[in-house]
Amino acid sequence: MKTNRSLSRRAFLSVGAQATVAVCYTATSLKARDNKTRSFVVEAGQVRGLAVNAQGQMAVAADNGISFYGPDGLLERQVVAGRPVWAVRFDAHGRLFAACRNQVARLNSDGTFGLLGAPLGGQTPALTSLAIADNGDLYVGDSGQRLVWRLDAAGKVLG
Repeated sequence: MKTNRSLSRRAFLSVGAQATVAVCYTATSLKARDNKTRSFVVEAGQVRGLAVNAQGQMAVAADNGISFYGPDGLLERQVVAGRPVWAVRFDAHGRLFAACRNQVARLNSDGTFGLLGAPLGGQTPALTSLAIADNGDLYVGDSGQRLVWRLDAAGKVLG
């Protein structure tokens, strides 16, 4: 007898050597788009996170870097981070921030990653999620230590 089972986030987002990411643009989006769901094929072993900016460009955190796709689903460019990227987020100014294993990085205008602040402490850091407040503070989920770090935009840990 076959039973239904739920898939973990990792199993759902990556299957074999390719992963498919579906993004739905609706009239409630920052820029109104047609109401069709589009499917993007991402050439990556493991998709870990994604973010969409105000222009509809999608940043996909996968493997050891970030791939950028246009609203049409075509690959625009890839940036190698040299370390696994677990989460990505655009701020209100359109700058891209990334959560790596134990440190937050920002994508510089020349396309390189600039690490922010010092590595976050502990024996088992695992930065797996990232949120940006309206005032620019970064909130970084650390599943290894089971806590949330609050940082300023330069990566300094805030009280």
